Amino acid sequence: MNFGDFDKAIMVYGSMRKHNVKPDSVTYNVLISGCCKMSKFSNALEFLNEMLDLKVPLSQEILPYLNLSLSLSQGQLTGAESMFSMMKMAGFHPDVVTYTAMLHAYSVADDWEKAFAIFQEMELHGVQQFKEWFCK
Repeated sequence: MNFGDFDKAIMVYGSMRKHNVKPDSVTYNVLISGCCKMSKFSNALEFLNEMLDLKVPLSQEILPYLNLSLSLSQGQLTGAESMFSMMKMAGFHPDVVTYTAMLHAYSVADDWEKAFAIFQEMELHGVQQFKEWFCK
């Protein structure tokens, strides 16, 4: 997706909202994936918030983009925490990639208590850790 296509998608979305057409999960998938591809992670989070507010169901197709947002918004720990919480509230079960992104975000922020809590949550839910974590 290039900037022109993304701008067109935003225009169509704006027109939908103007005419009281409720966007569906496909619309939000396009918008969120576009935001992630354009490194507009705060916009992706806004669309995710709106999606949840409107009770639009999340689809499995969006999960890789949410993981990407988590991974790349590590400098914005609050945004990553919000997205992580929203994913769980929406019924998604974090996978090893999602947990790893959160562990990394907390380690970068030197918040070892939260990192350990995430690690414990992984163990509680039976999420397998990468062997490489302990072999270095």
